[in-house]
Amino acid sequence: MSRRLRSEGGFTLPELLTTMWIAGVIMLAAFALVDFVMKRTAEAEQRVEATQRGRTGMDMITRQLRSQVCLNVAPPIVQGTADSIQFYTDLGDSTASSLPERHTLTFNAAAGTMTEAVEKPNATNPVTWKAPTTKIMLSGITRDTDAAGNPIPIFQYRGFDNTQTPVQISTANLAVPLQATGNAGKVAVVKITFRSVARRTPRSQVSFAIADDVYSRVINPNPPDQAPANFTPTPSCN
Repeated sequence: MSRRLRSEGGFTLPELLTTMWIAGVIMLAAFALVDFVMKRTAEAEQRVEATQRGRTGMDMITRQLRSQVCLNVAPPIVQGTADSIQFYTDLGDSTASSLPERHTLTFNAAAGTMTEAVEKPNATNPVTWKAPTTKIMLSGITRDTDAAGNPIPIFQYRGFDNTQTPVQISTANLAVPLQATGNAGKVAVVKITFRSVARRTPRSQVSFAIADDVYSRVINPNPPDQAPANFTPTPSCN
């Protein structure tokens, strides 16, 4: 009996400890891989969500600005700053009964939102406006930054540069506020730039920069037959 027991093999304590150590290393590596994959999957989902939300918001903004119209020979853009723009727009069916509205888009840096205030005409001659209805158009956004880390304005406005032939869009922004500086009637293009940030807070910030330009449809860059000296194109509602 004792000979049979002595002949039966088994694990020694060092062998058992070595096996447990190897199994522990493998399990730690597996858990680290799972954690890495889950983190990257969450970041990808958040990037997709931020991208889709930002592009949808940009589409709504540009749709309104591309539908800007003059009102009683007044330029379409009423006033504008780095964080806000007010303009006349017609999103109707372009019939005689379709009346323009006055829209104001405002970026709230503290809340990270873009709000839309819509004023419908109350009377047409002279034009008066009903009380505005306000809603949040876009949330989870912030200012983008340039290569040097400086914040980029949400709205930038540019006119024409008459120092070039043919006349080109200026590379310098018009001074704001537009109404106070007399630049409201000089806007040839509105540049919109912001960064869409994921709603959830991951281990590393996930955001997406989005930008677009809207050109005025009431700009005629060609000078008249009797072009004055230093002619600079401006919006014309005639």
